[in-house]
Amino acid sequence: MGSFRSMPRASASRCQTDAPEAGKPCGIVAGVSPRAVNVSIRTHARALIGFTVFLSACQNLPDAYGPPEQRRLIPDDRPYRIHRVMNMSDADAPSRFVRDISLGLAESWRWTGQRPAIHVFMRANDGVRYLIDFALPEVTFKDTGPVTISFLVNDHLVDQVRYTEAGSQHFEKPVPAEWVPAGRESTVAAEIDKVWVDPRDGAKLGFILIRMGLTQR
Repeated sequence: MGSFRSMPRASASRCQTDAPEAGKPCGIVAGVSPRAVNVSIRTHARALIGFTVFLSACQNLPDAYGPPEQRRLIPDDRPYRIHRVMNMSDADAPSRFVRDISLGLAESWRWTGQRPAIHVFMRANDGVRYLIDFALPEVTFKDTGPVTISFLVNDHLVDQVRYTEAGSQHFEKPVPAEWVPAGRESTVAAEIDKVWVDPRDGAKLGFILIRMGLTQR
């Protein structure tokens, strides 16, 4: 890029407030070709704009382009930690059902029977937690009244909870590592003490299941 010191300067005088003489460009000194002056001005103006943009780009690079922060793995930073929670809307969900879960999907949930259960595979067994999201619909709860639900992993009782109101529910609790064999399938289940019986066909309904399974923390 050329030096600004070597750029020729066209002599010019400041325009007066009154109108310039007809036929002569305002401010151009006699003896200098107006066409040459215009070409010189346009050329150096482009050079000045380009240099200004270059400087601006160099000085205003966003922080996002800096080098990423180097992250050191520590013993508790396990990349294999994953969720083994089955959403009822998952395409492969029915293949993991063990019992008492309807094959009919309604939006993102399914009806259960009295003892719904699924199979999940856990690669590791440290920091495991039981997790379930479900609902007790008003239409069945008004007949059954308060219910008690047991939550189990491989036939071990994680906890029992009594529910006295209808509505959406969430349950989550740690599971002892010895209950979940690493590298093998585990059975995650729930059991409601009272089911609703359809008076028309005798179908027995437990609760609405949204998702259930094991996760690691």
